[in-house]
Amino acid sequence: MTPPIRGRSIDLVDLASFTGRERTRAQFPAVFDAVGLRLTRVIARPEPGWLAIIEGRPR
Repeated sequence: MTPPIRGRSIDLVDLASFTGRERTRAQFPAVFDAVGLRLTRVIARPEPGWLAIIEGRPR
Protein backbone atom coordinates (compact mmCIF):
# COMPACT_ATOMS: atom_id res chain seq x y z
CA MET A 1 0.00 0.00 0.00
CA THR A 2 1.29 3.46 -0.89
CA PRO A 3 1.73 5.72 2.14
CA PRO A 4 -0.49 8.83 2.12
CA ILE A 5 1.07 12.05 0.86
CA ARG A 6 0.08 15.19 2.73
CA GLY A 7 -1.82 17.60 0.53
CA ARG A 8 -3.23 15.01 -1.83
CA SER A 9 -6.73 15.09 -0.29
CA ILE A 10 -6.83 18.90 -0.52
CA ASP A 11 -6.02 18.63 -4.24
CA LEU A 12 -8.96 16.30 -4.74
CA VAL A 13 -11.33 18.56 -2.79
CA ASP A 14 -10.27 21.60 -4.84
CA LEU A 15 -10.61 19.77 -8.12
CA ALA A 16 -14.06 18.45 -7.24
CA SER A 17 -15.42 21.60 -5.60
CA PHE A 18 -14.24 24.33 -7.92
CA THR A 19 -14.02 22.57 -11.29
CA GLY A 20 -10.29 23.10 -10.96
CA ARG A 21 -7.57 21.59 -13.04
CA GLU A 22 -4.14 20.34 -12.10
CA ARG A 23 -1.53 21.94 -14.35
CA THR A 24 2.11 21.35 -15.10
CA ARG A 25 4.73 24.06 -14.70
CA ALA A 26 4.96 24.32 -18.49
CA GLN A 27 1.24 25.22 -18.76
CA PHE A 28 1.30 28.20 -16.39
CA PRO A 29 2.90 30.83 -18.69
CA ALA A 30 -0.04 30.51 -21.11
CA VAL A 31 -2.58 30.65 -18.25
CA PHE A 32 -0.96 33.79 -16.84
CA ASP A 33 -0.68 35.34 -20.31
CA ALA A 34 -4.41 34.80 -20.93
CA VAL A 35 -5.21 37.08 -17.98
CA GLY A 36 -2.57 39.73 -18.65
CA LEU A 37 0.13 38.47 -16.31
CA ARG A 38 3.71 37.35 -16.74
CA LEU A 39 4.93 34.30 -14.81
CA THR A 40 7.93 35.47 -12.81
CA ARG A 41 8.84 32.45 -10.68
CA VAL A 42 7.74 29.15 -9.23
CA ILE A 43 8.80 28.17 -5.73
CA ALA A 44 8.35 24.42 -5.44
CA ARG A 45 8.58 22.35 -2.31
CA PRO A 46 10.92 19.35 -2.51
CA GLU A 47 8.38 16.99 -0.97
CA PRO A 48 6.03 15.26 -3.43
CA GLY A 49 2.41 16.28 -3.16
CA TRP A 50 3.05 19.76 -1.75
CA LEU A 51 1.75 22.92 -3.30
CA ALA A 52 4.02 25.38 -5.07
CA ILE A 53 3.92 29.16 -4.94
CA ILE A 54 3.44 30.53 -8.44
CA GLU A 55 4.19 34.23 -8.78
CA GLY A 56 3.01 36.51 -11.56
CA ARG A 57 3.20 40.23 -12.32
CA PRO A 58 1.26 42.48 -14.68
CA ARG A 59 2.71 42.63 -18.18
